[in-house]
Amino acid sequence: MSLIRYADDKAVVASSQRGLQYMMDSINEVSKEYNMKINTTKTKIMSFQVKETTKLGSIMMINK
Repeated sequence: MSLIRYADDKAVVASSQRGLQYMMDSINEVSKEYNMKINTTKTKIMSFQVKETTKLGSIMMINK
């Protein structure tokens, strides 16, 4: 499962930063079709690693 929704909240799960960026871009495009915006001040990113620690880069959000 890669997307969990509850009311107006969403949890997106990806196995890579590239996968997460792709999913966020897709959500952003669909949101724009319905004149909705993602509230970036309420958006959080969590990273979990099983065996090693790696630095999570940045995920870009463009609301236009």
